[in-house]
Amino acid sequence: MSTQFKDQVVLVTGSTRGIGKEIAMAFAQAGATVIVSGRNEQVGTATKEEFLRRGVKADHFACDVTNLKNVEEMVNKILDKYKSI
Repeated sequence: MSTQFKDQVVLVTGSTRGIGKEIAMAFAQAGATVIVSGRNEQVGTATKEEFLRRGVKADHFACDVTNLKNVEEMVNKILDKYKSI
């Protein structure tokens, strides 16, 4: 496992499946704490749990990125918890 992104918090939107999920996993394998984000709470939670089982750091915040208020709320929650993105 690489440490290129050690101590970094990375937000990847659309990362509950497909290419976004693979991108998120690549950041996690490079040492980042990855914030998995997508519209579906259940799918996002399952993705986060899968990442944790693989031994990488992950969290999930549901968000519809087409809704500015949703995005602002998500970013504020992440900053409150992790202090940076």
